[in-house]
Amino acid sequence: MSNQGNALAGAASLLMPAPGTSVRGTQAPANATTPVNANVVMTVPLIVHILIVESNTTWTKELTNMNWNTWKGSIKCIFGLCNLTEYVLGNVIHPNPMHDPVSTKNWDFNNSYAAMLICENISVSQKVYVGQDNKSYKVWRNLEAIHEVTGNMTIIT
Repeated sequence: MSNQGNALAGAASLLMPAPGTSVRGTQAPANATTPVNANVVMTVPLIVHILIVESNTTWTKELTNMNWNTWKGSIKCIFGLCNLTEYVLGNVIHPNPMHDPVSTKNWDFNNSYAAMLICENISVSQKVYVGQDNKSYKVWRNLEAIHEVTGNMTIIT
């Protein structure tokens, strides 16, 4: 149950004194914003929810066995545009849900969004390499493992 409605209506809340009440020996004005409980600590999640850039998630030509280098450059631009590069590279550590449940939920969403962007931009024949229910960085590493080795082998032969 939120106290926002009460604070907006002029009633007291845990953070807002009622208009005209005494706070630390002084009279609170009608628009007072002095906290009643100075021990209340407002926390901000360390990880924020990424905004979906566009409903159409297919922005590049699908990955096939023949276009890894071109596709990789295009999809990396998409990751940058969507602020997901660090997720795909595995640099954003999954928060502890006991310590920061909001950041954990945001991380899960952002990771799923990154994995979905990859899966929506690869051909059906490539989906066998990404696995099921993988984290975005695992999906990316799987594709890199297949195509970087194949690409180098093609150059050597």
